[in-house]
Amino acid sequence: MSMAAQPHRVVSLVLLVVLLAGAVYVLSLGSDPTELPAHAIESACQPGMACASRGLTRAFVALRAGELDVALAFNRHALRIALFFGVQVLMRIRFLLPNDDGTEVRHAWMDVGLSLAFALWAFGPLVWQATP
Repeated sequence: MSMAAQPHRVVSLVLLVVLLAGAVYVLSLGSDPTELPAHAIESACQPGMACASRGLTRAFVALRAGELDVALAFNRHALRIALFFGVQVLMRIRFLLPNDDGTEVRHAWMDVGLSLAFALWAFGPLVWQATP
């Protein structure tokens, strides 16, 4: 069966491309989270106000450099969000692999369920908490 006949695989491919583009962006920023270009640290957060997403880009750069304590100082949610993105890359690759055993629909629902649960775990604190 062609990939076009399996919409779940097309969606997985598109999401994989988006996730990898985000990873390439973080890799392109350098290795020092305190010296990022201005466009990488501009924030939609209001100055002086608590914002749960503030510092995420710098935290991702610190995680890439293996500096967990620095990353968590920039944003305490960075590790769980990075784990979400990493697991999503693995899941997208898994669901792009051929599946000829007739369980495509079951796998698609499993993917949706796991991805939703993991997204709530990763992003819930950003949505439901007022402070980073």
